[in-house]
Amino acid sequence: MSWEYELGQSAHRRVQSTGRVVIVRRGDQARLWTRNRNEISDRFPEIVTAALLQLPAGVVLDGVI
Repeated sequence: MSWEYELGQSAHRRVQSTGRVVIVRRGDQARLWTRNRNEISDRFPEIVTAALLQLPAGVVLDGVI
């Protein structure tokens, strides 16, 4: 886990980040993986649910949470 800083309009704030993740939407499943290939879907069920509802099958997203 790392700490990152965001510049807002009124102030800086410190944000804790878990790092880079990949969301894989395949068939009727969506899973989150770290870049070390550890599955972390159970830690972020709200992201898994959103991916199932909003992403078509076959999509792979890379990002930071």
